[in-house]
Amino acid sequence: MGAETGLVGIDIQLGEELYRNNLALLRSLRKYWDLAKRLEETSFTGKYQVLSAKSGDPVICIKRGEDLIRLDSLYNPRESAKKWVDSLDLKDRLDAYVIGIGSGYHIDELKERLAGNVFAVELDLELFKVLLYLRDIKPWIENGVELLVGLSHVEFLNRLNDKFFVDKVLSRPLIVVYPPIAAQFGEEVERYRALVRDSFINARVCVVTNVSIIGQQIENSLYNFPFLLDSPGMEVWYDQFRGLPVFCIAPGPSLKDNLEFLREHQDKAILVAVDTAVPVIQKAGICPDVVVGLDFSEANKRHYESMDMNRLKETVLVAAVDVHKDILPMWKGPLTVFAYSHLFEDLFFLKYKLFKGITTAHTAFLFSVFAGGNPIVFLGLDLSYPDLENSHVEGTSNYQKLQLVKDSTGQLILVKRRGDTFSYFWARKVPAVDGGEVVTEDIFVSYLRDFERMIDVMPMRIIDFKTKGAKINGAEYVSKEALLNILGEKREEIRRVKKDLHRIARARNVRFRKSEFRRRWSELQDQVLKLTELCRESFAVLDSLHKRKGKDSVLSREEMLEINTWIDKIFDDSLSLAMRLMQNFSGAVMVMVKKFFMLKPNVGDMERLETILAVLEALIKAGEDVKDLLDRLTTYYEKEGLL
Repeated sequence: MGAETGLVGIDIQLGEELYRNNLALLRSLRKYWDLAKRLEETSFTGKYQVLSAKSGDPVICIKRGEDLIRLDSLYNPRESAKKWVDSLDLKDRLDAYVIGIGSGYHIDELKERLAGNVFAVELDLELFKVLLYLRDIKPWIENGVELLVGLSHVEFLNRLNDKFFVDKVLSRPLIVVYPPIAAQFGEEVERYRALVRDSFINARVCVVTNVSIIGQQIENSLYNFPFLLDSPGMEVWYDQFRGLPVFCIAPGPSLKDNLEFLREHQDKAILVAVDTAVPVIQKAGICPDVVVGLDFSEANKRHYESMDMNRLKETVLVAAVDVHKDILPMWKGPLTVFAYSHLFEDLFFLKYKLFKGITTAHTAFLFSVFAGGNPIVFLGLDLSYPDLENSHVEGTSNYQKLQLVKDSTGQLILVKRRGDTFSYFWARKVPAVDGGEVVTEDIFVSYLRDFERMIDVMPMRIIDFKTKGAKINGAEYVSKEALLNILGEKREEIRRVKKDLHRIARARNVRFRKSEFRRRWSELQDQVLKLTELCRESFAVLDSLHKRKGKDSVLSREEMLEINTWIDKIFDDSLSLAMRLMQNFSGAVMVMVKKFFMLKPNVGDMERLETILAVLEALIKAGEDVKDLLDRLTTYYEKEGLL
């Protein structure tokens, strides 16, 4: 088969056997089912051939005309990989992200050196398929090599933002491109390295939000659950705005420059506004058609308190289920509540998914895309501080005054002031829409990159209608006259859709089953109790171990295995639902414990054990808090007729 399909330079019989075994291994692991399927659908084109190095090891080469370009050394690829890894800074590194697998010898070497995971990224499915004919990947899979193969930018980013979030927050990984791959695939490889780097920035920027406040998000979600049941689900919005222009309105400082334009032309597009922008546009005489909200905080609640609710009775609020629990009861217009987490999908068999962006502006954009808007026009999406005076358009509750200063080293510092409170951030500069540069900060850079990645794969026309602020690659910049021509004359169709929005949002959910909810709710309460008791039991055993040992004692291999056994029990599949309630807290601390235990040779065993005991105490307290929450919610649900 290999020779017939264009793969030459291998022992066909041995290669076929290796490939079949490797494919069977991938099929046996749920996370690689899709990869196995795509490999089966991938044919050899003759682009790659295999040569034997002087050491006898196979080396993959790219065929370009009459030339064969090697992807590893043709003398001794294992020794060459060792020298390359020797040149890397591996001090205090646990994980590595390597763009380019090639013939794989550098992956072997990195796995030998690192205690954590090697995330092996390969862009070309055909190249990886060649590798499966050459070597057994079972040792990789068994020893912590994660395969990220043949993924588009969006798929790759989703894997980074989802599966590896906790690892990214807690580790300082190596992010490298294997040189022979970089030499042959150039800019495309660098784009993937940038995706990894930006994803780590996003994770660290959001760590406080995603770990420290998970309890409030869960509480909001569960208190908002009756509103979710009354919501028709996101599917009713699919393609409702097909081919109609959408104004996606954010609260950046430049919004004030476009308020008159918005007021004059609000009948030429569907108006989808970020909730924080609503008080400002209302005062300018503009009424949004859709408001998008997802912030769980008390500060966000103040935005709603400053809105004129009586003028929003026909405006739809599209809200994440974890918005502040006081917001939904105060909204007088129609609601669509969406869930984005496994808590609702798995616990209650509900499918109300809208991907939640990292900001409300991202989510407003994704909703506009889901509803079929075309073109989508950004207003007030500055992602920077264009006037170096205001953080947002004046009139929003998160508005802050700005000042740019330099520290003693010449580093630019952004000073933000709200009342008598000051905060300080490293200033960054990015390309501006006027051709120069504009000041911003790390968090906005991560937001900017996220918008650019999304725009890169969107089929509709995206226009960024501002004359200052950060340039968004992939978006168009047009004059007012050109924009009006693009909008065209669709007033009647737009008026019809606007008139129909409240009816769509008031459709009833017909899929909820109360009996199933009762069963699942009881199951959830039981599992939280089991998780808390398991933490108590593990604490008692490990505390007893701690008391038997002296301050500077060394743990035996058996004792270390006992500790890891208790940690692994807490991740038992039978407790997975309960873990979801505390996933960002408990998941993060347990991963931290395991990494702390493995990675810090200069820390005594007793200090490690004390850290684990402290974490277990925190988990016990978290379990008790969740039980109290569920008890309160049981009373609330009984009152709402759900139980």
